[in-house]
Order: sequence, then C-alpha cells, then structure tokens
Amino acid sequence: MICGAIFLLTGFVVFISSSEDNKQPAMNTKLDNFVAVTLIDSVLSKNEKASNRKSIKKKSLNNDQIISIKEKKPDGSSVEANMDRIDQDKKCGDDFEKFIVQKFDKKYFKIKEWAGDKYVNGIYAETTQNPDMLFEFKLKDEIRLFSVECKWRKNLFKNGVEFAKASQLARYRKFESEKNIPVFIVIGISGEASHPEHLYIIPLKHINSTFLTIEELNMFEKIDDRNFYFNLKTNVLN
Repeated sequence: MICGAIFLLTGFVVFISSSEDNKQPAMNTKLDNFVAVTLIDSVLSKNEKASNRKSIKKKSLNNDQIISIKEKKPDGSSVEANMDRIDQDKKCGDDFEKFIVQKFDKKYFKIKEWAGDKYVNGIYAETTQNPDMLFEFKLKDEIRLFSVECKWRKNLFKNGVEFAKASQLARYRKFESEKNIPVFIVIGISGEASHPEHLYIIPLKHINSTFLTIEELNMFEKIDDRNFYFNLKTNVLN
C-alpha cells in the first residue's frame, strides 16, 4: 500500500512518501520526468497529462487527483481556466490586428514588420517590444514609415481604457524617438475584435498616460468605415 501526502506549495505539487513507500521500487523514468516537469512548470499541458497518465497509474497514484490539485492556484481559481482566458485574449488580439491590416490599401501601404510576440523562458526578439506593425506608405515619389500598436477592449473600464503598462509606453516613446518614426495607438472598443463597434487612432505624441478616458478617445475616433489614409503634410494616420 502506498501512503503519502500531496502538498501544494507556491503553485507546485510535491508528493511526500512515508517510510513504507521507500520499500517500493524507484520511480521509472517517465514518472521522474513527470515530477521534473511538475516542479519546473506549474501548468501542465493536455499532452503532458496524457503522456504521463499511464506511468502514474502504474504506481497506484491518482493522477487525476494530482492534476486537479496542481491546477488550483492558492486563491482557489483554476490554472486551466486562467490559461483559457489568456488564449482567448491572444485570439482577440490577433483578430483585431488582422482587421486593422485589412484597413490599409495594398496599393499605397506595405507591411515592413509584423511582430508575432513569440518568446520562451524570457528569450524574445528585440522587435517583440516594438509596436505591433511597421508600415511603409508610398505615394508617387514620397515614402514614409510609421508604426501601429493595436489594442482591442470589449468594454470601457472606469469610463476609459488602460491600453498599456508604463514600461510599454516608455518603449513606444523610445522607439518613436530613436527611429524618428511616428507611432499610432489604434484602439477598438465593443463589438467583436474582428469588427469593433468603435475605432480610435491616437498619435503617440498626444498621449500622456497609459489610461485614456472616453473624452480623450472621442477626439480621435474614426467615424467612417473607409480604409486608413496617411497624410503626408501632417504625418497623421486617419
């Protein structure tokens, strides 16, 4: 009989065995790998659950119990539910970017860069911290570059929108200054990410805070459904 206890410590699961457990054969390699993954990463993927279920069962451990305990954060919420929310947020962000890209006529605009925001263990490309997109606008012999950062929100919060963290805003300012390229924050609110009810195009130079009130947003609302256009005289996207 295997006796023991499972403790949840800062998001990790640790199985502590009794003296009787020490008489059992050492855990096989697959189980060792499972424990290693568990201790390194507090979130198990569906593939990790499936690939280790059999080896856990062989040792008479209740894998479903381990996983269910492991997927509870200290505040009692579900890690898996939290991951689903993150995935949904990512999908909405991607959908909104696709919507914005299609607002630029390929006859005049060319996408030079489109960040994918891919990273692992804190490793990411430098461009990941830049605004989402870098465009080239060409009209006859005139060529201008500008960048766009896209944000979609389902609803207003406290009569406004927090579109970035302070560190992100600082990076956008640095990018605009060092590259001498205008940056525009394009915000969609309500409706669907793929077709927002309200659309705002705010030049970064007019933004003083990470939070924009509805009054500030209304000054830059795009009130028609036409494609975007870049004004060469004013360097403004509208």
